[in-house]
Amino acid sequence: MRERHAARSQAPDSPPLPPGELYLEPGSVFAAFKGFAQVALRDGPDADALALATPPALPGDSRAARPLAALEDFIAGFTGRTLIAAESLGRRETLRELLARQKLAVDVVDDWAQFCAGTAPLALAVAPVDAGLLLPRAGVAVVAESQIYGEHVVQQRRRERRETDPDAIIRNLSELAPGDPVVHIEHGVGRYLGLETLDVGGQGGEYLALEYADRAKIFVPVGSLDLVHRYTGADAAHAPLHKLGSG
Repeated sequence: MRERHAARSQAPDSPPLPPGELYLEPGSVFAAFKGFAQVALRDGPDADALALATPPALPGDSRAARPLAALEDFIAGFTGRTLIAAESLGRRETLRELLARQKLAVDVVDDWAQFCAGTAPLALAVAPVDAGLLLPRAGVAVVAESQIYGEHVVQQRRRERRETDPDAIIRNLSELAPGDPVVHIEHGVGRYLGLETLDVGGQGGEYLALEYADRAKIFVPVGSLDLVHRYTGADAAHAPLHKLGSG
């Protein structure tokens, strides 16, 4: 890197920045690490205390009578506690409703610490992890959403922003009334306030105004209506509004 910088540093029109202004020196990196706690893993009689494994694939099938049959069977046969990691607040809400329809009692938690402090056998949190894991000695299983839908399906969901539950799809704005709770695929449960015309970048357009906890708002372009789904919880009048940025 230094040789390349030296070779190109004589360019009169666009001299490159010195490497020190773009990258950290190795010594600086290791010095910064000293400020953090460290965990050393070594072979020994207690090495199996941190034994871990990957949970099996638990494919879901939205068209089956039991869409989450594989997950249900895994939970029934696992003697410990299970945490399901959703990719976003919106995905967490979708999974929560799907689990409820399958009569699976689930405790929604904010983070790993809250899960560890609880006792519920099944919990759900926002944690965009690539893969789950089993901690046999601790009696804990973390199930990633990709284990249920498959990595390809998860990526496709991100690209197409589609909702599998047909009852939750909002096909046009006439189906929404101010005050209705909705689920944004990334931000979770909010409340629809109505349409507003905004001038963004010199161009006017219509936006859905959504209100969240602490009266925070976001504005969703009408052309991105597929990002917003109908809230299908039991008590729409008291739908719990999520806090922006908490996912």
